[in-house]
Amino acid sequence: MIHTILNRIILIMLFISLISCTTAVMPVTSDVRNKLQHVYRLMSDGKSLDAYKLIGEILEVSEKAGDVLMIAHTHAVFGDLYKLGKTQDSLILPDFKQAALSYQKAAKNYHVAGHYITESMLLWTSGIMHSNAGDKDVACDNFDNALKVFRLDSIDKNSIKSPEMLPERVKAEQKKIGCI
Repeated sequence: MIHTILNRIILIMLFISLISCTTAVMPVTSDVRNKLQHVYRLMSDGKSLDAYKLIGEILEVSEKAGDVLMIAHTHAVFGDLYKLGKTQDSLILPDFKQAALSYQKAAKNYHVAGHYITESMLLWTSGIMHSNAGDKDVACDNFDNALKVFRLDSIDKNSIKSPEMLPERVKAEQKKIGCI
């Protein structure tokens, strides 16, 4: 009798444990914005591989839907993963070169959407990542492009704090690594 009750308790606890593990890895939602928030939780928990897989799924859904802004945002999140994530299994992080490439893909999509301040910010960030990876010439090109596309009258002027300061930040980074 006691043995049967203990077995049932163990089975119930195992079932609850399995359910909680599943929801910790994959959110039960079809909303890609909620899933992107979950990506950052996974990253902070050191689950970079799960985050990588989830970002890939979100990108696939966004591409099928033709949602240019979500595609752009998803590439930026990939960049954050490559920049901030922790090594897990075969995924060696940080990887500044991959971060830079992801930020560049995001910037291209933000350009298509007319979000020039965000595009400029991502090109600046990409330049910093290239600089961290030792690619000074590519970094300088990214900084130049960040300045070229910057427009204060862009529809995304409220996307960052003090957008008017972005060109000065880019120029400071150019000086720091010797572009100018």
